[in-house]
Amino acid sequence: MSRKVRISTIQPKLTVYRDKPAEAGRRENIERMVALMRQAGERGSDIALLPETFTHAGIPLDAAKLEQHAETLDNEMFRELSGVCAKYNMHAVASVHLKEHGSVYNSSVFLDRAGDIAGVYHKVHPTIPEMAYGVRAGTEFRVFTLDIGTVGAIICHDNSFVESARCTALMGAEIIFWPHFQSGWGEVMWEVQLKSRAIDNGCLFVSSSYSDKSERKHWAPGRFLGRSNIVNDDGIILADAGREEAIATADVDLDDKRRAHSFCYNDIVDYKKAMLDNRKPEAYGMISKRQGEGEGQ
Repeated sequence: MSRKVRISTIQPKLTVYRDKPAEAGRRENIERMVALMRQAGERGSDIALLPETFTHAGIPLDAAKLEQHAETLDNEMFRELSGVCAKYNMHAVASVHLKEHGSVYNSSVFLDRAGDIAGVYHKVHPTIPEMAYGVRAGTEFRVFTLDIGTVGAIICHDNSFVESARCTALMGAEIIFWPHFQSGWGEVMWEVQLKSRAIDNGCLFVSSSYSDKSERKHWAPGRFLGRSNIVNDDGIILADAGREEAIATADVDLDDKRRAHSFCYNDIVDYKKAMLDNRKPEAYGMISKRQGEGEGQ
């Protein structure tokens, strides 16, 4: 069998709106993203990933602005994205500040080929600054079934914790999408983490961030790397957006499983299946305990 999927990850230019009103910056961000989504659609993409909280990227936020400008699932912005998905028969993963049930979350919203909402994931690990201006933490990892397969998302700081990708993979994710802002980690740590998340969990790992090279004309440690990319389940980078505004695209076959020799068995095996079959959850209890919990017992 073969399940061929064309994946695109979108890397827009980051514009810092120092003097513009928040709504003007938001509108400019949306227009840029819709144009890039159309480019991904023209490539015949089956699914496109957008970077973290793209509608508010570059806009200084506080609690009042966040409450006023957070997106809702029925607003005009999502209708625009839905229209692009429907026109190009393309799924999308859109990360935004989302207001639901009276709270604001940092969320990844999955849109199907018709532009309908297929699922919503709320970031489990918002940063301290995010929570200070009103972002609420999600409480669970989730996966969603699309016509291409089973997919999930983790968002930015979620990836600082190995459990995030592992929990998502254990629920059946074949592709994990990672929208994020990116600064401070350093390029070596960043690339090792992306490859290890893919290898350890037997998943494709797809990242989307921003380029600020267009504005600053250089890259330096602590600045945005760009490098939005698509990593295969064996750790090979299949497509990389580089440092400029760009779209990276790769064709993958989700039925072409990674094979490993003498992994768990003295044979050539499906790596992910063997890894999952041979886990020993009864020995991993310490992972779910807080530091110091249960000591001395």
